[in-house]
Amino acid sequence: MGKFYILCDGYAPNQAYANHNMSFFRGFSELGVKAELVYIMPDTYGSIMEQKFPGIKVKYLWSKRFLKSRLLRNLNMVYSYGKFFFSLKKGDVLLLLGCSEYLYFLVRRKGVKVFHERTEHPAAYHISRFKFFRDHYLDSCAKADGVLPISKALSDFFESSGVNHDKLQIINMVVDESRFTNVIKQKGIEKYIAYCGNGANRKDGVDLLLKSFAMISDRCPEYKLYIIGKAPSNDSENYRLAEELGIINRVVFTGIVPAAEIPQLLTNADILALARPNSIQNTYGFPTKLGEYLLTGNPVVITKVGDIPRFLIDKESALMSDCGDIEAFADNLLWAIQNPQKAKAIGERGRIVARENFNYLKESKKIIDFIFNRN
Repeated sequence: MGKFYILCDGYAPNQAYANHNMSFFRGFSELGVKAELVYIMPDTYGSIMEQKFPGIKVKYLWSKRFLKSRLLRNLNMVYSYGKFFFSLKKGDVLLLLGCSEYLYFLVRRKGVKVFHERTEHPAAYHISRFKFFRDHYLDSCAKADGVLPISKALSDFFESSGVNHDKLQIINMVVDESRFTNVIKQKGIEKYIAYCGNGANRKDGVDLLLKSFAMISDRCPEYKLYIIGKAPSNDSENYRLAEELGIINRVVFTGIVPAAEIPQLLTNADILALARPNSIQNTYGFPTKLGEYLLTGNPVVITKVGDIPRFLIDKESALMSDCGDIEAFADNLLWAIQNPQKAKAIGERGRIVARENFNYLKESKKIIDFIFNRN
């Protein structure tokens, strides 16, 4: 039996994909798994994880002296990755969390088993938008020992693209419930609806959320809308939209918030909202933030896209509307405000859904069993 390696593109603090990956590291560690975690490419600052996971040894394939320019970072990455690639031995097992660029070479390394976790459709990834690269990528997925998609839709896509059904294992989105343990709603704060993310319209429909909030703002003057994430500039599309809608004084652009402060900020909200539009990215992916929303126990107002309706039921565990239906989304926001006790009960049932389906330890065990314990 060789080594078990976990490969990640890089580490960037506060990013959703970094928190997603760290949930698995924690799960593997608690399951007693021994592994070497390999970060391939640094961010601009050469960020490294502060958190330690027993049994998980961390290796960064870069040196601080190569961070001065993108060219030097890329040259260092090519050299260090090549060195790592040729150090692999027969019997080694690799789990790629993302890392699509390296799959082509790794699946052709004799004697090495490769498992590829995927959270998005290839068309949502810039390299795979080109047919040549997409075809090579899908061929590599078929050659891999296993592919771990985040949704049924994505699993069906890979199967239709040539990946054997027995090589597919759906791994649900994961969230670390411990981040929300003992976090309770603070008293004496203003009432607000919250969205947390990168503020993108194409991915998260923040423009649709702004329009929905504007439709109900006169009927709930005590409420504000918090957009948690990098603050837009005054000439950005969403800032101008908030001005045009006459709600700029009711919208709070918080700016980047440290990851440790996010649970309290989400818990303090009365409603958590995500107006995701219909797109390839949203049809095949799954929003990591949804797990965090649900774990607060607050009511979640969301759109029916991708696998979301597989887990949540309208008016039972969330308030759901069709993608792009701004009026229906606004109606759900208003209903939650006007029916706080019923909305709270929906939020509590949503929390149960998250605990049962997005548990990091359960999903980590599914990965380990799929890799090591199959017949």
